[in-house]
Amino acid sequence: MMNKHRLLTAILALVLMFTLLSGCESQKHILPEDTSPAVSDVSFTAVTYPEEAVKTLSGRNISKSKFLSRAKNGNYECNAGYEGSGIVISPYFEASVSGTAVPVYGTLVYVGETGRGAIHSYSMIDVDNKQFSLSIELTIKGFIPLKAVILPERFGITPELKGRKATAVITSCGAYTFLFNDNDQQHAYTIFVREKADEDAEINHYRELYGENNIIVYEPGVHFADYMSVPTDNFTIYLKSGALLIANHNYDIMSDDDRASFSESGAVFGTRYAFISADGANNIRIAGRGTIDLSQLDWHERNGMVFTRCNDLFIEGITVVNCPEWSVVQYLCNNVRIDGVAVFGYKTNSDGFAVCNSRNVTVSNCFARSGDDLFEVKTLGGDDTAIAHNITFENCVAWNGKSRCFGITGEVNKPISDVTFRNCSIIYRDAVWDNNRIGGLVIIAEEGQADIRNVTFENIEIYRDNGRPINVDIYGDGLSNCVIEDVVFRNITYSAKMQMQLNSASGSGNKISAVFENITANGITLNKQNISKYLLSDMFCFYTLI
Repeated sequence: MMNKHRLLTAILALVLMFTLLSGCESQKHILPEDTSPAVSDVSFTAVTYPEEAVKTLSGRNISKSKFLSRAKNGNYECNAGYEGSGIVISPYFEASVSGTAVPVYGTLVYVGETGRGAIHSYSMIDVDNKQFSLSIELTIKGFIPLKAVILPERFGITPELKGRKATAVITSCGAYTFLFNDNDQQHAYTIFVREKADEDAEINHYRELYGENNIIVYEPGVHFADYMSVPTDNFTIYLKSGALLIANHNYDIMSDDDRASFSESGAVFGTRYAFISADGANNIRIAGRGTIDLSQLDWHERNGMVFTRCNDLFIEGITVVNCPEWSVVQYLCNNVRIDGVAVFGYKTNSDGFAVCNSRNVTVSNCFARSGDDLFEVKTLGGDDTAIAHNITFENCVAWNGKSRCFGITGEVNKPISDVTFRNCSIIYRDAVWDNNRIGGLVIIAEEGQADIRNVTFENIEIYRDNGRPINVDIYGDGLSNCVIEDVVFRNITYSAKMQMQLNSASGSGNKISAVFENITANGITLNKQNISKYLLSDMFCFYTLI
């Protein structure tokens, strides 16, 4: 028989157990609600190319290896044009957004560290709402994914990888690039998420402003053209989503002699018209969500878009593929805005955004992976007024296999001042053919000796650079009296294989001065004790470390 003490203890234990169980039940009603981001049912539209032009590789009767072999770094034959579109249905990925399948396309790019071509896969969607939450799911084909990241890292998004599926939740507009397996540049996917435009409303707006005859509209579908020269002020070229505008091949250019022998009367920038050009025009708009495909053109056959002596120029939303020379150029222009433009390519000299001798220019929210310098300022010829001044690149993403990403490059024949590169990202840069001449963030004076002043690089991340992440260089022994000053590198984070460099070339009167503020190199914050390990600098270069 249980004594009184043991009986009391048992009763107390039962009471305690009941109380705890009751408490657990009550806690079910007071736990905080799940605060993880919900995937909204937001409406979006995916860019869809016409099926008759954009097919699978097998539908084009071409093997993947043959397609990749087109992208080489070399002579005219290596940079030749090919019949048809340069865009294919991606062989590597299928994608869905919040449960709805979206097309995944691919186009040729170049990988410097392997010297081979690659297919960069991409989708483009336009969302109705400014606030949204979308679930992206990739199904991966043709390779085994072991690791995954989303770049730029500033987005702060870590994808979930399970087997052959990668998923992530995206809550803002931008260009999100999925990379797999560390150094693998062969398999990349970028989803461009943009705010949706009411295309018909925009077109009607331009018609009311400029008149019915001052707007060209390309509807969804395939269109072919030799080139277009804007005929007058107050003019708009509008490419609707799904419009694929393909440049006709007109000149077989397989040598320097061929390049020089073909000319078109009236061309201003070079001997032939750019595919789209305007000279001395005011209030010009190139807009929409369509794509310009120059894959059929031979090397140097045409530039992509060139605007000379124009005022109030606006380029928005379009994609440029496989340009055989410079892609988007402004020369002697004033008041220029370029926003949300994507450039893909592999051909040598297919520079991305070249701001030349122009003033008051903003390039924002743009993406470039192409075959030469990507976001650049330079000054070519011109009179004393042909300076470059007040130029900003903001929220842009670069991936480069052949040359430089952001900076002042090459020709400095007239003064350059007040240039800012802000909130930008480099995914990869793996060209190392001359590490005194190229780099990730650069000021390289190769021609001319005009002053360069007040240049700022700030809030920039470099995921991986195989060469110099920062390079300020007066290139070549023949330049003298070159002054590069008031240069600031602020809040820069990089991973790179080589040191930064300031190099005056020891020329007569050459001078470089720069400030380094809050620089993180390969995970190490730079200070006075370790700066010499990460920076090469000669006696005519002066720097301050903050």
